[in-house]
Amino acid sequence: MATIAGGPPGRARRWTGVALLMLPVVGLTCVPLYARDGPRLLDVPFFYWYQLAWVGLSMVCMAGAALLIPTNPTDRHRTTNHGGPK
Repeated sequence: MATIAGGPPGRARRWTGVALLMLPVVGLTCVPLYARDGPRLLDVPFFYWYQLAWVGLSMVCMAGAALLIPTNPTDRHRTTNHGGPK
């Protein structure tokens, strides 16, 4: 797997996951990009169906990021068992 700046392979996956999470943010905050009427899809203005399309695209981006960004249970806060079941 490709590495970024000689780092571990997990670093490239993490940055790819972060980029996937940023796509919907950038795509929806650039309002001048989609603040127009045409082209229409089923007589719905571009402004509306562009935003609605991002609902599905955001789900795909989040699922991809969840698969790419590694989770390590040892990174979470450790809790001690205070007499509870083991």
